[in-house]
Amino acid sequence: MAEPNLAARSHAEALWQRIINAFVRDGMLPPGNPTPAQIAHHADRLRGDSHASRFVDAYYYPHTFGGGNGALSDADAERLVAALEKPAKRPAIVPLLRGAAAVVGGKRYRTLRAAVRDAPDGAEIFVQPGVHRDPLVLDRPLALVGVGTLGTVVIESKRMPALTLASDGIMLSRLVVRRAGEATRENRCALDVDSGRALVEDCEIVGGPTDGIWIRVGADPTFRRCAVRECGGGGVWIGRGAAARFEDCTFHESHDAGVEVLGNARFVGCTIANGASHGVLADEGGTVLERCTIRDNAGIGVWARASAGPILRDCTIRASGRSGIHVGDGANVTLERCDLAKNTHSGLDVADGRAIVRGSRVRENAYYGILVHDGGRALVDECSVVDNADSGIGVRAGCEIELTRSHVSGNAQYGLLVTAGARHVVERSTITGNVIGDVGADKPRRG
Repeated sequence: MAEPNLAARSHAEALWQRIINAFVRDGMLPPGNPTPAQIAHHADRLRGDSHASRFVDAYYYPHTFGGGNGALSDADAERLVAALEKPAKRPAIVPLLRGAAAVVGGKRYRTLRAAVRDAPDGAEIFVQPGVHRDPLVLDRPLALVGVGTLGTVVIESKRMPALTLASDGIMLSRLVVRRAGEATRENRCALDVDSGRALVEDCEIVGGPTDGIWIRVGADPTFRRCAVRECGGGGVWIGRGAAARFEDCTFHESHDAGVEVLGNARFVGCTIANGASHGVLADEGGTVLERCTIRDNAGIGVWARASAGPILRDCTIRASGRSGIHVGDGANVTLERCDLAKNTHSGLDVADGRAIVRGSRVRENAYYGILVHDGGRALVDECSVVDNADSGIGVRAGCEIELTRSHVSGNAQYGLLVTAGARHVVERSTITGNVIGDVGADKPRRG
């Protein structure tokens, strides 16, 4: 990738600052510490155009970070900035209105259901503070935006999902979507993403007696800065044939797994914590977790099973009530630069599956650091396995491990404990300073 020209980068940053000044004036900056792309997307949605995203993608990023001059000329970029500096046609912040449940294009509605019924495709519905107890099915492009701070606008249902999303082009922002009452067999979630590519930002999904979110076959939603909490079932269920992306989201206090994936899902910068069961169940499909924290769950931190192939990068899995990561049923797990610490069983437990672990730390777990048993296989490269309460690494009969460029020390039993009939390869690694011994042999037994 080419290095950016300093003069071009300075010019791009000056133009971006002009855009930021305009967005501050019009109240269009999203909460938190967003990236330029997130700012641009947020402003595009409020303005009803794509000028900001076009500037960021085709001019600002290429000139700032290199990789070519982008698709926009200097003159085109100047024209886009001038257009963005013009005052927005309508305010981004809608005032609180007494006696109205929602506002569409300046028209007030006494109920949210009536506003949804009358709104044209693509309209923004500004939902006023209060508890709106009519469940809604959104089956065409609409935006529901809560007015005021998060927590003041609640959409609640007792007998079915509070919101069902069944179209492309749906956007939710600053809403609490809450399930109350009792769970039923047919409707066991607060938010049901039936189909389409929805965008859900800065929302809370409260499962109550049920699951928090269902994502069904064919759906492909994106969630940003959302909290899924207090679920009597699981936090989110992603079915076969479905896909989803979660960015900077939290999953707390689920009775069942915080996350269960049978389709394809990517989690970036998320926290999955304080659940009464497992943190993540990767049953099938493809699950990618990047910069995520899975902690303080009563069960396994991440359980890969049923031929799943999850990938974890730069993740922390700690203080699980059982193993940090369990691999079984033919699953294949890849860990890159992860930290598996202080779990109640082993840090990594590989049974009837395969694990590839690179650049990671496995430390201070209450049993083995890494245990390979019941036909499991593991490749451990450039890792540290230290200070675990049993042996650092255990390999049972019929299993295999390849340990390269790694460091194993400070474990309370052996550094590497190998059962007769196991296969192990150790290359360019140090196994030293373990309490009973550095390498030991064990009698055959099952995990």
